[in-house]
Amino acid sequence: QRAMAKEKESNAPKEKSAEAKGKANGKAKDKAKDKASEPQEEDKAFLSNLRPRRRAIFFVFFLAACSLIVALHDSCDVPKNKRQDCGYPDISSTECKTVACLIKGGGGATSRKAVKVRRSSAETLGLQVSKDHVVGWVTVTGIGAGAVKSHNDALASDSEERIQVGDRIAKVDSTSASSGKKADAAYEKMVKALEGKGAKTVQLEIQRPRIPSFLMWVRSSNGKPNIAEKMLTAPGTKQMVRTFSSVGGLGFACWLLSGYPLASLPLYYGGISLAVAYHTVRCCHDDDVAAGIAHCYKPKTNKLEDVLGGIKTSALALVAKVRKNPQKVFKQWFV
Repeated sequence: QRAMAKEKESNAPKEKSAEAKGKANGKAKDKAKDKASEPQEEDKAFLSNLRPRRRAIFFVFFLAACSLIVALHDSCDVPKNKRQDCGYPDISSTECKTVACLIKGGGGATSRKAVKVRRSSAETLGLQVSKDHVVGWVTVTGIGAGAVKSHNDALASDSEERIQVGDRIAKVDSTSASSGKKADAAYEKMVKALEGKGAKTVQLEIQRPRIPSFLMWVRSSNGKPNIAEKMLTAPGTKQMVRTFSSVGGLGFACWLLSGYPLASLPLYYGGISLAVAYHTVRCCHDDDVAAGIAHCYKPKTNKLEDVLGGIKTSALALVAKVRKNPQKVFKQWFV
């Protein structure tokens, strides 16, 4: 019993020390949590001050602004003698108004360019390449010592004649691999042509990407533009994206101030922004035209700044009409 009592007495300080350490560690963890939560609390406080409650007025304002664009901008008001074709013969009204604007003028995901490289007798081109998605093409993955590096060094940094990592090579002089070949055989044929030596001027057919690298997978394997490539490279699509970004930026600001949940941002603000952007770029259709005049034609303007300028003019003209004869305007609009 005495031994047990002594053992308890000797362990008591250790237990107290361990307990004290535990409390200290607990306090340290609590402080760390408090410090970590401080920025979050500050962010929440900032958002709470910015969005103290739900305010529908901002959505109403955004909706009214977008409705004004749609109501006052008549994109199809183009004189018949100035209409630019936006389709092909016998295109249907539905196709013209839905997808023609997103395809017209579009092409492949790459643009072709011929580049001539002077190669000395003792060197190779110095290109490292890999298989491309298109059978018969190779992708430049690196540029080592050789004729291409010397060629690039002699040019300005922004010259289009420079060969860059990411470029596709479809032809070396007269050597090309048709899409009918197997992928391995086509690749070996192109690599052999690129590894050639001898003093001469080598002409390379470069296929340079026109779309972001993360979208290059949409290309067809035969090198011919598919519908996705045409849509991604069409001027109408690019303009619609720019307009969507501008209108969507206003929508984001209104959503931020409105106090409504995140789900409303893509559903309402994003959807309305997309509808407005599409309205400004879609092609127009008119069956009642004479021969030689486009029945599927491009809109009056698809640039947002021009659209807004036209809306301002239309709004001022409408105000002038209302002041002059409000009854007549009322009958035109509502009767």
